Amino acid sequence: MDNLPTQTKQPYDFSRAIFLPFKSGDGSTAFVFKSALFYALALTMFFALFGRMLIAPLEDFVAVMMEIETASEAEELALVGKMFGAMGRIILPYMLIMLGGWAIWVMIESALHRRVLLGERSNGLFPWRFGADEWRTALAQLILYMCYQGLYFVVYMVVVVGILVAALMGSVSLILGIIGGVVAFALIVAGVGLMVWVLVRLAPTAALSVANGEFAIGEAWPVVKGRIWPTIGAYAFHYIVSSIVFYIIMAIVGVAFVGSIMGEFFNIDDSLNGEEVWEVVKNVFSEPGTMVGLTIAGFILFFVAAIWMQLIAGISTHVTDLYKRDMEAANAEMFD
Repeated sequence: MDNLPTQTKQPYDFSRAIFLPFKSGDGSTAFVFKSALFYALALTMFFALFGRMLIAPLEDFVAVMMEIETASEAEELALVGKMFGAMGRIILPYMLIMLGGWAIWVMIESALHRRVLLGERSNGLFPWRFGADEWRTALAQLILYMCYQGLYFVVYMVVVVGILVAALMGSVSLILGIIGGVVAFALIVAGVGLMVWVLVRLAPTAALSVANGEFAIGEAWPVVKGRIWPTIGAYAFHYIVSSIVFYIIMAIVGVAFVGSIMGEFFNIDDSLNGEEVWEVVKNVFSEPGTMVGLTIAGFILFFVAAIWMQLIAGISTHVTDLYKRDMEAANAEMFD
């Protein structure tokens, strides 16, 4: 049923694709803002709980870096070992924060998929949970991320090889250099295009897995078939236009809540040595006003980021919803 006739396919509503979370039925706006509030509160709490674990290893890391600047060659090896030890202690709390944030986001995305694809409506204040659907969503996200990293590496190698070949050809003659440059550019465009095409085709995996009640990466490939270009356009809209809006908000929040902190750093005396500068930095971040400003700024940015991520996730939900309706229409026609 992958090759459905055109008249069977549901029309692609671009507006619904890019704003689906706000068009997911009764209470959709409340769901979006509640989810963003949940995400922002959880991330702020994770940073408050585990962020303290970052302070001591970060101080050790900076102290070792300062020692390395004046250390002899014989001392450097031992100091490098201490530096990596401090980095290891930094990674643990950072990973706890990232895993906690990922778990919260998986709960929100799965709830969005169920809301649109299964018609689930929760009347309570907490419409999220962590069950089988969330594990499927997490696995889909992990696979998609691994595909992205693998394809990115391939494209990066194509870029490097293309530039080297163009340079070698250019050293032989100008004409060969121009030809090599054109070929290299074409390979880069083709590589980026392949990466986008594969990722967009696999993007509905989480939504389809939630809809089917089982992991469905094998069935996700045909979901976007016949709708690849408007779907790419929807993703482009959010990754370009919406990201610009996000960064503008980030700049405004930064100036409003973190601008005074930056002013403290701009006033640091150039004659201070590394240890003295570090003491100034620690004093600035130990002030209650600084921590309150950073907490408020972080909360606002987490809130806005959660709305943005829901809009992006809504694209795969939308195209999966269309695909399901295509299948239902085709099945109805078959039995008429």
